[in-house]
Amino acid sequence: LTVEAEGAVTKAGTIIEATGISISAENEVKDDLTVTLMLRYKSTYARVLDANRKFLPAAMKYHDLSTAYLHTDAIDADDLLSMLGRAVTCAILSPNSAQRQRVLGLVSISSASSSIRASIKHIFLQ
Repeated sequence: LTVEAEGAVTKAGTIIEATGISISAENEVKDDLTVTLMLRYKSTYARVLDANRKFLPAAMKYHDLSTAYLHTDAIDADDLLSMLGRAVTCAILSPNSAQRQRVLGLVSISSASSSIRASIKHIFLQ
């Protein structure tokens, strides 16, 4: 999938159509190829939400990705931290609401980086 090459709206439709396929694939046997494809789908979907300025759902997807594969070799530790950072960025960019505060709370609890925690504390204090 080429997220940067096409329009974000077109990609969103394609990703949503692929949701049915991904749900059925998650229920099947989890071999390495299936896990890799699911990771690619989920990360692409998060990027599409981010590009369409749906920051709160994107933050949740990035957070899910950063925690779901924490104890596997499927994603590099640096990539997990990058996804966590993207979750923080998207949560900060989302409109102020109770759900935003919950997402920031989730991210701060699961955060492995003290710099990300400091940023979240700064946001909470504002």
